[in-house]
Amino acid sequence: MKYFTREETLLFELIAESLVQTVHKDIGVAGVNLDEVLSLAGYQAVLPMIYPALKKLPLTAKQLAAANAVCKNTAMEYYQIFFLARAVVRLLEGQGISVILLKGVTAARFYPVAEARKSSDVDLLLPDLSQLKQASVILKEAGYHCMKEQLTNHHQVWATPDNHVLELHTMVAEPFDRHGLNAYIESLYTLQPGEIPHIQVMGAEIPMLPEKLLAFHLLLHMLQDFLRMGFGLKLLCVWVVFWNHKAKAEDMEAFLQYTADCRLTNFLKTVTSVCVRYLGLQTDGSGSFFRQGDMLLYRHGHETKVFCQMAPQELCDDFLREILEAERYGKPQTNRTAVMRGTHLRDYFREFHHQTALSFPKASRLVITLPVLYLLVLIRFMYNNHTVRGQSLWSVLNKAKQRSRLVEHMGLFKE
Repeated sequence: MKYFTREETLLFELIAESLVQTVHKDIGVAGVNLDEVLSLAGYQAVLPMIYPALKKLPLTAKQLAAANAVCKNTAMEYYQIFFLARAVVRLLEGQGISVILLKGVTAARFYPVAEARKSSDVDLLLPDLSQLKQASVILKEAGYHCMKEQLTNHHQVWATPDNHVLELHTMVAEPFDRHGLNAYIESLYTLQPGEIPHIQVMGAEIPMLPEKLLAFHLLLHMLQDFLRMGFGLKLLCVWVVFWNHKAKAEDMEAFLQYTADCRLTNFLKTVTSVCVRYLGLQTDGSGSFFRQGDMLLYRHGHETKVFCQMAPQELCDDFLREILEAERYGKPQTNRTAVMRGTHLRDYFREFHHQTALSFPKASRLVITLPVLYLLVLIRFMYNNHTVRGQSLWSVLNKAKQRSRLVEHMGLFKE
């Protein structure tokens, strides 16, 4: 499906105008279902961000009031999450634990209106894994509660005393099915206290990733979600505002090296091209890039260097359609499952084995236990799809095959 509805196209235009803060030509709304636009923006968690642009549309008083209520709730959540993050950072740093705030205010600071970025929990990274046990003790003593059921093995989920969610990450991303890639990423994000910069937000010192690693984390976050159930427009908006500020050439070079080392250049090219074509990523030199033909360039002193090549229009359209249908933020398709590297039988088995390893990280190391573990994962997979999602195994596998063709078209991990 290589076209977009008028409602989707209008949403893209509203996002681009809001992120760049420029007044575009009047957007035609004849024949557009504005309720559908608002609904889609709500699904995609971008309604507060586009609210100023929405006000120039012929919305009813009821529509404006509903949008305004969402904006107020999002702003309130932003401050609640910020003050929670500040408290946890002070608690852990005060007892010698190094932490880094992922996303949250460290990403929202790039937005025209920081409070318009939706936040729902606090994500903290422990760059020194040896401090995990000590950090857990400190949190328990402060009234935090570690959830009994942990669905991933790269972070712990904690309930805060006021019933918010804290994710304590030991890795910046869930392990991929490439051991060398996982080891490389772990080495990048093992930081010493002196390597962790702090920014001031409302008088608080907030630890954050260095910008070269922040950019790479944003890319890894999108990749991880893409390989699972997908991600929505919200993550692309972060990508736009990050690069629309002028990044240092040294940080850009380091980021591009990380991307090349992990063979993610084609993924970078696709994501960035979608943002240029549809969502307001600037290529006139006012941000990090300028464009010549199908090349995105940046300046390092008197030199001109290549950031990436623009992806073909067809690939951009396919990828953006995938994002709009993502289960996490888009209008969900309940037959979605993890994407694979290809469409051959070996690709299905590789992904099935990877999911088994994620579900049983210790037991799966013993070859003798694998048949039993495979059976357990298969039973759970079929139960969830049939009972929870109401989908047949064939429907799920067929959708996985469709999404995997996009991976092949993109050339993920192939460069």
